[in-house]
Amino acid sequence: MNIIDRNLTNHEMTKTSFVLLYNVENLNNDDYKTLDGITQASLIKTAEERARKLFGAKYARVEYKNLFYAIKYLLKDTIEEEDKVMVLSEECGGYGEFNNLPYKLVKFHLDTNNKIDYECIEELVKDEKPKVLFVGAKFTEHTENYLLLNRICKENGVLLYSIISPSAALSATGVTQNPVFWCDAVVVSMLGSLRGKEGALIITNSKDIYTNLLTRNADCDYLIYNTTVLKEAANPKFSIYGRKCLANAKALAETFIKLHMNVSPTENNIVILEVNDSENALMLLRLKGYDASTFGKKYVIFDSSYLTTLGYKPNDFQEFARRIVETIK
Repeated sequence: MNIIDRNLTNHEMTKTSFVLLYNVENLNNDDYKTLDGITQASLIKTAEERARKLFGAKYARVEYKNLFYAIKYLLKDTIEEEDKVMVLSEECGGYGEFNNLPYKLVKFHLDTNNKIDYECIEELVKDEKPKVLFVGAKFTEHTENYLLLNRICKENGVLLYSIISPSAALSATGVTQNPVFWCDAVVVSMLGSLRGKEGALIITNSKDIYTNLLTRNADCDYLIYNTTVLKEAANPKFSIYGRKCLANAKALAETFIKLHMNVSPTENNIVILEVNDSENALMLLRLKGYDASTFGKKYVIFDSSYLTTLGYKPNDFQEFARRIVETIK
């Protein structure tokens, strides 16, 4: 079935497209109403149980209002302010929010293929001796080698923390590598492929780290919503959704490549298109009803999550790629 048969108007494409705003009314249970009537303590306990089940983790903290707060409090609760924290440079897609935290930052960069250079990481770890290595980017089409990162950190006495944001659902369902088995702690955004609202959680297999994580005041409305979403995500059928997200993103990237666009093959639900002027390209896409996001002056970011939720398939994403190229060229 092609895009025209699906009758997706410009208004609908602008509203939905590649930005995920999952509607809780679409959930196939009455859990949302049930959770609304229980106490906050019981709600947090339920959310933690579901987060542990989803990611296969021993421990979880769920009461963080966004990704930055989760990062901030993970560091605050587990290391000292004078400690060094090694993070990805924001020029390579890292989180600039680290600059607002009271730690000595050591920044690493990606190689020319936008991948982690593990030899450089190891050398930098040995030279700088950080307390924590924090991996994870706002947008990346590649997945980290957590096994190798784990070895580097263990050999040098460094804590390994990870951020998984737009591709969290793929990590949780085993479509891509699940970092909880290799990292000391993982910060997970509920936005993106997990289909939640604002909010974040921390998962870990370390009892010491979990014990040190203090409880925080949670927004009950978001927590109720996200707890409902976690139940849906813990369903075995959710892994099918993850595989479809990957297949659709691969179809989009492969078609871009066939059309001679500057794109790398993707390993998750994110496709990064290099252009001459990302702001102009984004404006042209939005005028045609397509939505995306930008990074820097050269990159347009596409996420296959939401359209996958709506039932779109690889052949639809191939058509999207052709139309996108026609629009921005």
